[in-house]
Amino acid sequence: MRKHAILFTLILCSFFPQLSAGAEKEDVIGKISTSIVRVFCTSNVYNFDSPWQPPFQIEGTGSASVIGNGEVLTNAHVVAGGVSIYLKREDDVNLYPAKIIHIEHDYDLALLKVEDPSFLKGINPIEIGDMPYPRDEIYTLGYPTGGEKLSVTKGVVSRTEMHSSIHSGMKSMFTQIDASINPGNSGGAVVRNGKLVGVATQGMPYAQNIGYMVPQITVLRFLHTVKNKMPSSLPSLDISVQDFRNPDLRGYINLEKEKGGILVSQVHETSVAKGVLEDLDVILSLDGHKVESDNTYEWREGERISALNLIKTHLIGETIKAEIFRKGEVLEKEIVLRNSINDSKLATFRSFGEPPSYFLWGSLVFQPLSENYLGTWGDEWFSNAPKALISHFMDGEKTEERKQIVLLSRILPHKSNIGYSQMGRGLVVEKLNGREVKDLKHLQEMLKIHSEPYIILELEDKGRIILEAKTVKESHKEVMTVYGIYNDHSSDLD
Repeated sequence: MRKHAILFTLILCSFFPQLSAGAEKEDVIGKISTSIVRVFCTSNVYNFDSPWQPPFQIEGTGSASVIGNGEVLTNAHVVAGGVSIYLKREDDVNLYPAKIIHIEHDYDLALLKVEDPSFLKGINPIEIGDMPYPRDEIYTLGYPTGGEKLSVTKGVVSRTEMHSSIHSGMKSMFTQIDASINPGNSGGAVVRNGKLVGVATQGMPYAQNIGYMVPQITVLRFLHTVKNKMPSSLPSLDISVQDFRNPDLRGYINLEKEKGGILVSQVHETSVAKGVLEDLDVILSLDGHKVESDNTYEWREGERISALNLIKTHLIGETIKAEIFRKGEVLEKEIVLRNSINDSKLATFRSFGEPPSYFLWGSLVFQPLSENYLGTWGDEWFSNAPKALISHFMDGEKTEERKQIVLLSRILPHKSNIGYSQMGRGLVVEKLNGREVKDLKHLQEMLKIHSEPYIILELEDKGRIILEAKTVKESHKEVMTVYGIYNDHSSDLD
C-alpha cells in the first residue's frame, strides 16, 4: 500500500502542474482569440515579360490581428497588390470588406481598416507587449491552410538578428522562433503573456520548426509612422564597410584592437554621407553604441546584432550620430538619413500590384531593369538571369548621367527585324545614335524626335541593332495588332 501511495503522489505532483499551465494558457489565449482573424485577398499580378498585358488575379489567405479602433495588423505580403480584401472572424460566418490604410514592404507590415462597426462587436483587441528575450515561451496564432479553425502553436524565441525578408529582399531585424509558420499563418500574432510581441511572417525553406516574426520593436515603429503620417521606408546610408579584425589592416590604419570599429571601404557617390564620411574612416560608434570590429554592437545585454540595425532603427529624415577615427583623430559627425535604398539604386527592388513601365517602338520593347523583370527568369532568377543584369541590380548606383538601366527587354519577331529577334532578351541599351541613354523616359523622348535615317542602338556587350527608322515606324501598328498590344506605352510615360 505504501508503494502505491507514493506512486499516486508522484503522479499527482507531475500531472496537476500541467493541468494548471494548460488552463492558464487556455485562459490567456481564450481572451485574445477573438482578435485573430482570417484574411482573404485577391491581388493583381503583372507579367513583366509582356508588360503591355493586363494583370491577372491570384487569391490567397492569411491571418491578422485586431489591435483597436477597427485597425487590423497583418503582413504586407498577405495583401500586396490587393484589389479585394475580406476579413472573417472565427465565430462569424460573415465576410467583412477591408481596405489598406498603409502598407510598407520594407517591414512586411500592413494596416487594414474595416468600416462596418459590427465587425468589432465582441472582439477584445490585442495589446502590444514587450520585446521578448531568447528562450522566452511564445505562441503563434493564425489560420494555416488546411482548416477553418484558429490554430495555436507553442514555441520559444531563439534569437533576434538581421535577416533578409523573403517578401521584399530588404535586410532588417527579425526574431527567430522554433514554432512552425506555414502558408496561411502569415500576418498572425505571436504572443507572450496574452500580448502581441511580433507578427508571424515567414518560415525557412528546407528547414523544420524555424520561423521568423517581425518583432515588437519594428511593429511599434511602423504604427508610429502611420499615426504621424511619416515616411516609413527603411533609410540607407549607402556606404560599404568591411571586417576590421585583421591585425595588419588595423596596423596600417594605426588603431588599437581594443578600440573596435568598422572600416569604411567606400562612400558611394549617392550616399547621404558623402562629404561627411571618407574612404578608410573607422566608425567607432553610432548613436553612442560602440561598434565592434566584426560590425556588431550590443543592442541588449548579452545580445549582439549587425550595426546596420542602428541605421534601420531611424526614420527617413532623422539624424544619426557617428564617432569616427580618421588619420589619428577621433571626430564627431552627424548624418541626415534622407534616402531609402531605392533612391540610390539604378535598379528597383520588387514592387507589388504596380504595372510595369515600358514602351514599344516598332517591334522593340523597352523597360527599366527591376527585380520584377529579373523574376521573369523564375524563382531562381538570381542563378538563372544574365550575370550582367544581376551585377547591375546588386551594385548599380544612380549618377547624374544615368538614372536607370534601360533594357531592350524583348525583340518581337517580325519581318522588320530579321536576324535580330534571336539576340535574346534583357539587352542593356547604352546609347542611341551615339547619345547616352539616361533613363526610359529619356530614350522615349529621343526616339520621338529622332530624324536620322537609321536607329542605332549601342548595347552594353558592344553589339549594335541598326534599323531603318522609316521601316520601324511603318511596322508599329502591325506589330501591335499581331501581338494584341492595346497600349504602346505605360501610363507613367504619357
